[in-house]
Amino acid sequence: LKENKRNLKKEKQIKVKKKSSILDLVFKKEPKRYTVEDTIPYLRLLKSGICQLDERHFSKSIAFQDINYQLALDEDRDLIFNQFANFLNSFDPSIEIEFSYINQLGRNEEMKSAIQIPDKKDGFDDEFREMLKSQIVKGNNGLKKSKYITFTVEAENLEQATSKLERLEIDILSSLKSMGVRAESLNGEERLKILHDVLNPNKTFEFS
Repeated sequence: LKENKRNLKKEKQIKVKKKSSILDLVFKKEPKRYTVEDTIPYLRLLKSGICQLDERHFSKSIAFQDINYQLALDEDRDLIFNQFANFLNSFDPSIEIEFSYINQLGRNEEMKSAIQIPDKKDGFDDEFREMLKSQIVKGNNGLKKSKYITFTVEAENLEQATSKLERLEIDILSSLKSMGVRAESLNGEERLKILHDVLNPNKTFEFS
């Protein structure tokens, strides 16, 4: 009986230890972060647009435009759907893919300033520009809509990562083009601007 009691006591102690260890994992406090650099999980962002996430992971981003799937004919829809499915299935399991859809209010001034139309000197230049600017505001309800695909690879060093990412970049741009999607790669400053605009919705991006 005494031996059984001792064994039961030991079992209870083990159970208590297990419970406390699980609770420690669930309620584990992260170390305090005192700077922006501590908060953003990147090691460095290069001018080329390559971002080093940790010692072995590197990423690049591509911005792409939407395609009007709703207005497409049925056979075109099937083609677009199959092309996109093949596109997603073409990636190796070692490659991480992330789609980002960012809607921002109050970025209409940036969109208006991006309209660069050469003068035709027919007396309608200013009127035409103003019409386009008003359509921007009406058409998107004041929203700036952006779409990105970010792809991450594992590599021993930057040189190896650059080679992998550049090959992937060419394949992705080619696949998007075949679907009739306009796309372009982002450099470091452009990726930095996206991050800035998400974290600072009411500020203008100024980079030195």
